[in-house]
Amino acid sequence: MQICKDPLLCTGCGACAARCPGKCITMTEDAEGFFYPRVDESACLHCDSCVKVCPVNGAPALRNPCTDERCYAFQNTDRAVLAESSSGGFFTAAASTVLAGGGAVYAAVMDSLAHVRHVRITDEAGLAPARKSKYMQSEAWGVYASVREDLRAGREVLFVGTPCQVAAVRSFCGESDGLLTIDLMCHGVASGRVVRCYLDALARRYNSPVQSLQFRHKMNRGGVIMRALFADGTEYTANSLEDPFMRGFNKNLFLRRSCTSCPFAGADRTGDLTIGDFWGLGIMSPTALKTGEGVNFLKVNTPRGEAALARIRAAQAPILEEHRLIEARLRNRTLTRPMKLTDRRRVFFEKLDSVPFEELVASLTADYEAERKRADLRDRIIRKAIKIMKGRK
Repeated sequence: MQICKDPLLCTGCGACAARCPGKCITMTEDAEGFFYPRVDESACLHCDSCVKVCPVNGAPALRNPCTDERCYAFQNTDRAVLAESSSGGFFTAAASTVLAGGGAVYAAVMDSLAHVRHVRITDEAGLAPARKSKYMQSEAWGVYASVREDLRAGREVLFVGTPCQVAAVRSFCGESDGLLTIDLMCHGVASGRVVRCYLDALARRYNSPVQSLQFRHKMNRGGVIMRALFADGTEYTANSLEDPFMRGFNKNLFLRRSCTSCPFAGADRTGDLTIGDFWGLGIMSPTALKTGEGVNFLKVNTPRGEAALARIRAAQAPILEEHRLIEARLRNRTLTRPMKLTDRRRVFFEKLDSVPFEELVASLTADYEAERKRADLRDRIIRKAIKIMKGRK
């Protein structure tokens, strides 16, 4: 049985499995390590509930049209929260505001190595593991029914996830005044299999099993810092130029196929609010924020999102700067289009079992440094051109 109108567009959100009244759909990993629905045809009721709830099948209706070319740079003023956040701490500010009103928060946590899932959070202590970035797709289908139950009980709910997951929870629960959604400015997701291969490579290099992994760690060095702790007490850290996982991720070597044709990328968003890193902040207009400490890009997509931001500002008193959306588009491609699918992805998965992970990534990302240098040069040219134009006025 075909659930998604185009199997290559299946995002692995799991809304079909969560909705199935006969419980005959399970989410299973394919050869690349990504989750897809598997239907037990002998138990299928042929009710088409799975087809109707699939967010890809109803994609246009689940996007909020972009009518405002403004965006914001956000930074939490709680120094402890900012230090523990991968970016500017907006998630914690939003979640704390909802929790203070007696609501529930649903967000992704890394509950073990190479495994991420969505959980229900009802107190401040539960926010800590949800703060960190995870470059893997979360298993979210286990919480959709709980979100619906909370909404039916009159409880406010904040759901945070990738755009496809936000589309899924909206499709599953229907529109509700009590549902506040935040979609992530998503580059794409890696599979559990790829992360496991990466961890195995680290373990072989350091001759010790990896005990913990952080995809984003602030170490006063700027940029994206990978950090792994090993069983023997040693530590590994590397920036996005040095680390093989981040090189491969940024070059789209092992993103889910649907990420490269995502119907939810672009300026039209699925969430009431959109957040991410404000890469490129300060290129086109000045900023008073300390970008090395982490700054969120923030876009308001709906009146509900506008009202939520007003509540957050009143309760948290963050630093908020207004900017033009074009500034964020410079370094955040998925605000314009999905990430590009290249033939290197096919080569990566074909050779993953036969070529060492680090060697394979290195062979497929030889142009990575040159690409980064070209982007930096472009940014310097833009800064200089803007200064010249301002000087002529």
